[in-house]
Amino acid sequence: MKKFIAIDNYNIDDLLDKLGYLNLYDLKYYIIYRYLPLVGNLSVLENIALPTSYFKRIGIKEIIHSVERELKLFGIEDKIHYRRDQLSEFEILVVKYLSAKIFGVKEIVFIRPFDHSGVGMSNKLIDFLKNCDENYTILDYNETYDDYKQIDGIRAMEMDEWLTQDLKG
Repeated sequence: MKKFIAIDNYNIDDLLDKLGYLNLYDLKYYIIYRYLPLVGNLSVLENIALPTSYFKRIGIKEIIHSVERELKLFGIEDKIHYRRDQLSEFEILVVKYLSAKIFGVKEIVFIRPFDHSGVGMSNKLIDFLKNCDENYTILDYNETYDDYKQIDGIRAMEMDEWLTQDLKG
């Protein structure tokens, strides 16, 4: 399911605290936000592989194979050993998304994903989100909802409903 939740009346730092508290032990969801960075001195592969191998106990060869396959789908397989500062903002978003996907969380939470898209990249971001087959929720300002309406099956939801039903359930 794809959901949009307006965050106009919420402080993002407070939301991050609440989401972190709710996710502390279960690791049901993964937050993708521009200001939650990749580890700068690790490569794309390492940023994806380390948490997955540690928390999920998946073998490194299986993870490497998954990372290579997924990067190829996005046409950035040549960047598997790049560091954060060698990637565009959009590529960083893709790496964070792949980290969540390969980790295997129940839901991916994008906070203000347009911050990752850069000037003139909003169509690329919408196309990317259209092709994400995982369950995800977009937290963004109400004024951006028209952009997200292009995504098939996306529905608007209230923050309180999402926090109490979807995340705690």
